[in-house]
This record gives sequence, structure tokens and C-alpha cells, in this order.
Amino acid sequence: MLLRVKHKGHVHGGKRLAVGDTFPGSERLLKAMPDRFEKVAEEAATETKADPLDDLRAEAEAKGVKVDKRWGEERLREEIANADAANSK
Repeated sequence: MLLRVKHKGHVHGGKRLAVGDTFPGSERLLKAMPDRFEKVAEEAATETKADPLDDLRAEAEAKGVKVDKRWGEERLREEIANADAANSK
């Protein structure tokens, strides 16, 4: 079942979700916090916002960089550039 965050943020599976984000949840979670979530039709799942840094993290990991989830865009680009420089030697 897909749930949408409708009030405040929520952390699910270690990932911070904002209002409007969808995620796979359970009937139990919906019943426990009905004011925070709403059930969503499967087709509406395309609205889920992906973390914009996911692509950079994947690129860095593909180049052998051990990525820290706390890194921002600047640090990720720096690590990718360092990995490219090390691989070109």
C-alpha cells in the first residue's frame, strides 16, 4: 500500500520525507497516525520526489568512492573529480 505524507515530515526507512511524498507503508501505520498519512492509488506514485543527490551518489559509488550520506553536492562533485583524476593516472 502506498501512503502520502499529508502533515509534517516523516522519517521512513532512514529517509526524510516531506509533505506530499509517497512511500510504501502499512495499514497499521495508517491507522496509528491517520492525521499524518493518507492512502494513495498506485498510479499516483509517480509524484514521489527523488533525492536530487541520488544520481551523484550513484556516480561516485560507481567510481569506487565510499559515499557518506551527509555529503552535499559540492563534496560529491569533488570526490568524483578526485576519483577521475586517480583513475586517469
